[in-house]
Amino acid sequence: MDLRFQLVVTVAAVVAVLALLAQMMVLLGLYRSVRAAEQRIFEFSQEWKPVAESTRRTVEQVGQVAAKVRELTESTRQQIARMDDVIAEVSSRARVQLDHLDQVLGSTLARVEDTTAQLQRTILAPVREINAVAAGIRAAVEYLTQPRRATVAQATQDEELFI
Repeated sequence: MDLRFQLVVTVAAVVAVLALLAQMMVLLGLYRSVRAAEQRIFEFSQEWKPVAESTRRTVEQVGQVAAKVRELTESTRQQIARMDDVIAEVSSRARVQLDHLDQVLGSTLARVEDTTAQLQRTILAPVREINAVAAGIRAAVEYLTQPRRATVAQATQDEELFI
């Protein structure tokens, strides 16, 4: 073989060895990086285990509270529905009672008006007639008991003296 060929093969072998050494160094660096990351992840997981456990318990408690809130909400909804029914019934009964009261008051007022009219016809009409007769008698008595009035000539003379 030729010397040149041996030299090229030797150089190629050296380059290949150097490339393999470079790859080995990169892989060693990667290995160390992965080990360091693994260690940090392990430490992080150790620190966060209590937090994760606490969070899990809190989530369970929130679930229990949510269930109780659902029960309370349903109970409240049922109570409100019952109250709505009661209010509707009370409102209906009150409306009926108000209508009945309105009828009773209307009939009572009509009776009072009828009674007042009857009273005026039976008592006040005769009293008015008696008052009219008494006024007539009084006027007649006054006319008969009064001195005679002066004539127009006497009244004019009296007025002239007064001026």
